[in-house]
Amino acid sequence: MCTTKSAAVVFDGTQNLFNWVQDFALELHNAAVAERRYAETGVRLCQEVLAQFRDEDELFVLNFRADLGEFHFLAAQHKDGERVLLELIRDHPGRAAGYARLADILGYGPTPNSEPIDLLRAQELIERALARPVNDAAQYDLETRLADLREHARKWQNQLTS
Repeated sequence: MCTTKSAAVVFDGTQNLFNWVQDFALELHNAAVAERRYAETGVRLCQEVLAQFRDEDELFVLNFRADLGEFHFLAAQHKDGERVLLELIRDHPGRAAGYARLADILGYGPTPNSEPIDLLRAQELIERALARPVNDAAQYDLETRLADLREHARKWQNQLTS
């Protein structure tokens, strides 16, 4: 059972397993923003989904790998989160997900009202993605992300100097 479709025969839910597992990851993410313990559950979920459904379509796997990186950051496992997202960029340099997710976390922090981790690196990641260029840049609105990061960096610098 290496795809959600093949595992559907043992899944007793009200929707298909493909959608359910993605919805569950989203709910865990929302909960993890408020409580770290849910992030650790999210890490386990993503690891198990990726191990079990290794033949699932590329976008499904790509998104779960990106979720895994973000869950690590939410669990205060920053090195692991960065490693996962950098591996995603390495393995899929023509896709925006790894660049955008890591840049968002570095630029704004893992949760709302967090301090930036590294605004300069966040901007560099988006610039690198735009320079490739990635195939789905418009889908992730990379130009706007870069402009927003630059403005955020300017405001953050002003806050630090005042």
